[in-house]
Amino acid sequence: VNALLTFDNHAMYAMETSRTATYGYDQRFEVFGGQGTVKLDNVPETQYELLAANGVTRSCHQYSFPQRFDAAFQCEMIQFKQVINGELQPSVTCTDACRATQIAEACRLSLVHGTAVDIEYDTDSPSKCQYIFDETNGKHQPNAKQ
Repeated sequence: VNALLTFDNHAMYAMETSRTATYGYDQRFEVFGGQGTVKLDNVPETQYELLAANGVTRSCHQYSFPQRFDAAFQCEMIQFKQVINGELQPSVTCTDACRATQIAEACRLSLVHGTAVDIEYDTDSPSKCQYIFDETNGKHQPNAKQ
């Protein structure tokens, strides 16, 4: 899966991920900025690493989704219980959930139509937005004859 998101402030987000890499689910994250970089790498199965004259040997990445995200799932369940019990406010809003779905749909539309898709959000209703297709760029345009 590849995606390139461009924001109004000209910041760009490039994503490339694969669940079918021979060494497991490859999931690295890097943010480059004018004042530094943030990096999150794949989680290894162990901290074992051998550095020798003939090269470096280390353990493989944790192979599967359940291996990598078990602790995160446990934290989510604890927080969910706290929200249900009224001990904590949700950290994700309805608007956050709507925007995530709208961005995913724009990515799908971009793939189907072979062109960039802009999103205009309805500030009065988080569940509403408008998708605008780039008329100048792409393999084909919506409603165009193929």
